[in-house]
Amino acid sequence: MVTKVIRLKDLRKDPETLLRKCCDSGQQFVVELPDRRKVTIKAFEEDDLINDLIENNRAFQAKLAKSASSKRKPFQPSHS
Repeated sequence: MVTKVIRLKDLRKDPETLLRKCCDSGQQFVVELPDRRKVTIKAFEEDDLINDLIENNRAFQAKLAKSASSKRKPFQPSHS
């Protein structure tokens, strides 16, 4: 997959079309800011966000650990 470099002013012209193209094609875009710094825009699957939180966010890791150590109530299916 080719990464395309674009200027910020090009992104401002039609951001929705560019972002939809990114999502639909999976193509990554690097946006060059006026001060020459760069930002990457890429599509991701919902699972990517969850995996990123689990791997890199200490607060989220702490919540998972707290949840795992808490007592669980057994599932009681309702009888209709």
